[in-house]
Amino acid sequence: MDALYLLQSAQQAGMEVPEPVSGWAKPLSAGAQAFFQSAAELGYTNAGISEVSLYFGEALRLKDPAALKPALGAILTIARSNLHLYPALSGSDALQFLQNMLHFPDPLITDKVAALLSGVMCRKPNLFTIDQVHACADYSPSTEAGKMTVLANLLKNDSWREDLMVRQHTRVLAAVGAGGTGTALPATYKAAMCLWLAAFRAKELEGLLKPAIESLNEMLKGVRAEKAVRISLMALENMLKSKSLCEAMAEKDVLSTLSSLEYEKWRDPELLDLITKVKAALQSEVKFLTNYERFEREVMSGVLRWGFIHSDKFWADNAMKCERGNFKVIDHLLVLVRTGRDPETVAVACHDLGEFARLHPGGKALLTARGAKVRMLELMGSAQRDVAREALLCVQKLMLSRSMEPVMAF
Repeated sequence: MDALYLLQSAQQAGMEVPEPVSGWAKPLSAGAQAFFQSAAELGYTNAGISEVSLYFGEALRLKDPAALKPALGAILTIARSNLHLYPALSGSDALQFLQNMLHFPDPLITDKVAALLSGVMCRKPNLFTIDQVHACADYSPSTEAGKMTVLANLLKNDSWREDLMVRQHTRVLAAVGAGGTGTALPATYKAAMCLWLAAFRAKELEGLLKPAIESLNEMLKGVRAEKAVRISLMALENMLKSKSLCEAMAEKDVLSTLSSLEYEKWRDPELLDLITKVKAALQSEVKFLTNYERFEREVMSGVLRWGFIHSDKFWADNAMKCERGNFKVIDHLLVLVRTGRDPETVAVACHDLGEFARLHPGGKALLTARGAKVRMLELMGSAQRDVAREALLCVQKLMLSRSMEPVMAF
């Protein structure tokens, strides 16, 4: 059975058949939809492709943009509904037309053209060079949702992921960070899909994916569209393959965000299962990462951020390890409170010094001898509220006995 036989059978049965492309501005009839679905099923063996190619080719030859736009939309709808029909656009004439139209002045046309071309590219990658792939990714003008759709298509091919992410990661991150509400949701969803696909190469793309963790975390705090939440969780799950990215998730306190999501009401029970699964996997990694070496590396980097390695539990487990290297890490914390310009770094350093004073038997005496109290008194007058607060708490811990808890003054 081939597509022509299907068409003839449909006509004999009185079924509506694919309308002339001039009528494609309206929704396809049930008969037309059935025809294309049948052709797609034959498409597994390419038997149903040739007849569909004729219809697609007729649409691509339209000269009037007002007629071309709905025709392209109809082809895109047909192809997305029947993915095995994308090869019907892989002929040389169709590909040449699509490539020539990548910079047409109307973004509503170029979005459709690039979506169709990228759909062929990810299914027939051997037909294209990497330069042609980049040309498709760089099409303009475009809408942001259209651009992310095209990138998501192209990133389905593993061999293109590094090249594409090197060139496009800034734009992808911007789309994820757009908020994911209202008109921005389609772009945010597709951008998160791009990160999920890129994360199949998590170890190779660690440097590009690290900034994405904060963007995904912030998006998960505010977005409640289930499809966007699901694809973001899938992206984070893929990133767990990289130890470096796990550390970044710990630093950004992704675990707290996932814990909050568990208390939301979701229509899809499988989404809650996914939240629980990703949270459990990350918890396992966090337990592994909650160690003194992780803390020491962060202090030596000179940039401190609130997170699990600055918690009461961490200090209760690790205060005595600060003796290593003649209290080298304590000396670095003292350097940070004296010279640091980043308010969060200084605030966290004040907190850590206070915890060391509270939990190490010789902590108070050592810090006092090294001038910590004098510096804390100076920082209590800081215009940065968090710095002043943590400096005050540190002074309290330096002065009070270990059996007393510091008193919050403000």
